[in-house]
Amino acid sequence: MRAAAANYRPLSHAPAGVLIDLRRGETVYHTTPAAQMIEAPQLANLPAITPDLVASPAEALRRPLPEGFRVMDAGTVVITDRRVVFLGARGKREWAYPKLVGLLHDRSSPYTLMHVVNRQRISGLYLPSASAPGFRFNLALALADARMQRPALVAQLDGMLAEHHRAQPVPPARVAAADAPVTARVPGGMFSIAVMLLFALCAFGGLIQVVSDPPARQVAEVSPAASGLPEVSSAPGTGNPSPPSGDVGEEARTAAPSASAAGAGVTESSASASPSTSEAPRTSGSSPKPTRAPAVKPTTATPRPTPTTARPAPTTTPPKPKPTTKSPAPKKVDLCGAPQNPFGYNFCGGSYIYAPAAGVCQYFSCIGNFSNGKGYMIQCNDGMVSMSGGRPGSCSHHGGNRRPVYK
Repeated sequence: MRAAAANYRPLSHAPAGVLIDLRRGETVYHTTPAAQMIEAPQLANLPAITPDLVASPAEALRRPLPEGFRVMDAGTVVITDRRVVFLGARGKREWAYPKLVGLLHDRSSPYTLMHVVNRQRISGLYLPSASAPGFRFNLALALADARMQRPALVAQLDGMLAEHHRAQPVPPARVAAADAPVTARVPGGMFSIAVMLLFALCAFGGLIQVVSDPPARQVAEVSPAASGLPEVSSAPGTGNPSPPSGDVGEEARTAAPSASAAGAGVTESSASASPSTSEAPRTSGSSPKPTRAPAVKPTTATPRPTPTTARPAPTTTPPKPKPTTKSPAPKKVDLCGAPQNPFGYNFCGGSYIYAPAAGVCQYFSCIGNFSNGKGYMIQCNDGMVSMSGGRPGSCSHHGGNRRPVYK
């Protein structure tokens, strides 16, 4: 911007397609298409014209046109070294620099108001947000040249650049890989560290539980009296042992080997003798031989099946459908002759439509190359709509321009 302010030279002719009658020696600084001419409500006097340049980035100019402002026409704006000229569909309007007594650039909306002494109402221009900063800079440059104050404008830009350099943040100190925190060296950062800590805590808790468990239980010998089994007599001369009653558990199976071990070294009786018959005592001086206790065969109780009762499945009655009511028909809105549409597009007034909604041609009669237009939405004299509003040659094959479409 500073280089343009110091070295820019205006053109001696208007760009192609811009129909403006330049006066002798008049030069062109800037051209902005898709502009709207507006009239402001009754305001106080505008600020005086100064060579000061206010930096207004396009991102800050997003606020729509305030209430009370009226859009009068749409077209192209040309900045020359003598005037600002608006070329619209309804006519032309200009603001000559010698008659300009007030100028206001809004800081949050892309509109500019200009007050001239030969016109009572204050009017101006409403521009696209992306075009407003360029328009304001070129207007300041043209006004500075008209008043022979370009050096003052360049000096102001130098001061703005110096202030910008002073406001720059201090660059951070350079660090090496060894200065990085631990979380940056582990793949995944804090998440991976948290997962590893969780696994470590789980493993430590399992180790504590294993150490604190009691030792393995030892199997104790169970006596027949403690297990509820009948005692088996091993003395000679006794009769047959009484048969066991009830189920024999694990204790009876462990007691049988101990009984056979207790009779080790004792002479076995004849194979043909009955287990229940004891031998006759020998002559004096010899001890009688004890009889071997018969092994008790465990009996296993057969579990009885538990009868199951099938429960009937619950029956559910389907809900009764609710009666449907027809939604009331949408009310028709007065669109000043425009076809009814869900977008609110009308012929009454409002803002120009530069980006129409998808499906607009289902409600309006669009020309064949509707989507190729580069202006705003406008109705031709034959009833068709076009997107070439504000551009030269719009509706040239459809009887000319009739009226804009607003939203």
